[in-house]
Amino acid sequence: MKILAVIPARGGSKGLPRKNVLEISGKPLIAWTAGEAKKARGITRLICSTEDDEIAAAAAAAGCEVPFKRPPELASDTARTAQVVMHAVKFFENKGERFDAVMCLQCTTPLRTSSDIEAAIKLYEGSGAKSLVSVCEVSESPYWMYTIDAGGKLSKLIDSDYSSQSRQGHPKVFRPNGAIYLIDIQAFERTGSFYDPVPVAFVMDVRNSVDIDYEIEFKLAECLLKERTTGKEGR
Repeated sequence: MKILAVIPARGGSKGLPRKNVLEISGKPLIAWTAGEAKKARGITRLICSTEDDEIAAAAAAAGCEVPFKRPPELASDTARTAQVVMHAVKFFENKGERFDAVMCLQCTTPLRTSSDIEAAIKLYEGSGAKSLVSVCEVSESPYWMYTIDAGGKLSKLIDSDYSSQSRQGHPKVFRPNGAIYLIDIQAFERTGSFYDPVPVAFVMDVRNSVDIDYEIEFKLAECLLKERTTGKEGR
């Protein structure tokens, strides 16, 4: 199976400016994803899609191809990741190169390992599913969550008897962690979504699932990466 792996990384991040090239535990953020993807067996071609020269240079230094500059309209706040990945797929198709599946690896989940990537590919190939999305279990149960109305009063987010039970009695709930999306090329071109058809879930360890949007998540990821690089992980 031929897999195109795409690392989307734009320069205009808002929550944490320039986060894709901020140094974290001795490397630019993007280098952690590129480095693990380079080690993973099963990826045919690894590229970075960016409009930013500094990001492109950091990706190339980490061993990632940067075969084109992303169009400005796909680097806006409103551009969807699926659109960015589709642009990469079409770029290679226009050059006569087709793949069986495309993988999206967001560099904002830097703790995802080559072993995670390889395990996801193995699950995808063995499941018969057309798509895969990585997830992790959430620690904050939605059955204990509330909304606040215009009068400042709390209302249950989910009207369920589970809210009166201990956490151990709640169903397990998972969230997409942004680390790995993998989908059949034909299905992707038909739907334009990583979630259609219904994906198989690849469950990842929560320690590998930190998704960086803001500074606090950056600091958490940096702490965990330092533990990993110094051999003190999990102690």
